[in-house]
Amino acid sequence: MARRHVATPRAVARRVAKLTAMRAQLRVELQDVEPLVWRRILVPENITLAKLHGALIGAMGWHGGHLHEYEIGRQRYGIPVLAVTAVGKELTRDARYLRLAARICAELGAHVVKIW
Repeated sequence: MARRHVATPRAVARRVAKLTAMRAQLRVELQDVEPLVWRRILVPENITLAKLHGALIGAMGWHGGHLHEYEIGRQRYGIPVLAVTAVGKELTRDARYLRLAARICAELGAHVVKIW
């Protein structure tokens, strides 16, 4: 019968320390979702935003088809969102309409507003 290797507590502690060295533990929460959806992931401290995106997609069980945005400090990163609004024949494209349309689109998360 083959002899099974049993790790000593010290060996296990060294292995855990090696796996967690230079790593950051992140708690990721989805905004505006009830009930709260969150994951805790362990990533290298020097991970790039592109690799972090891949890790988050995997942790959430997604396949990459979701719009996303990251906010780091006060800087936002993500795919710009375009809002399109049209004016009917009975409405005019005056300054009041433009201000209102731009404000509504911005509140909904648009980065660029196209009006025609």
